[in-house]
Amino acid sequence: MVSFEKKNDNKCNCKTSCPLPGECKETNVVYKAETNGSIYVGMTKTEIRSRIRRHRHSFRAEYKRNETALSKFVWDRQLNVDKDGNIQEPEVRWSILRKCNLYKPGQKTCDLCISEKYLIIMNLRSRQCINRKSDIAIKCIHR
Repeated sequence: MVSFEKKNDNKCNCKTSCPLPGECKETNVVYKAETNGSIYVGMTKTEIRSRIRRHRHSFRAEYKRNETALSKFVWDRQLNVDKDGNIQEPEVRWSILRKCNLYKPGQKTCDLCISEKYLIIMNLRSRQCINRKSDIAIKCIHR
């Protein structure tokens, strides 16, 4: 008889410092990045650690400086450049704001996209928010 036990795959196995200890393998989340007194709200349907990895790459690779509002903010303020002019990773605090359900055929809305838009709108009133207003107008990419 074959046993189909479910392994606990949600354990962190990050090789270096984990950006979100205990939560780095969460999927379908709206997240927040805080740096230099500013806030960025984003979403991902993949593991949050892979999305953070892509953000980190955009901080180091100048050709990706306009990939997101967060990377544009970091490059424009030169938060990734040390006093000697060397590129380094800026200090960013990551957190998960909301765990969501992904769109399934037959549903009228996508919880992940609606939640991200709602949280961006709630933060747009603050001067600390670096999201673009156009982030709210984007159609759901999961439908």
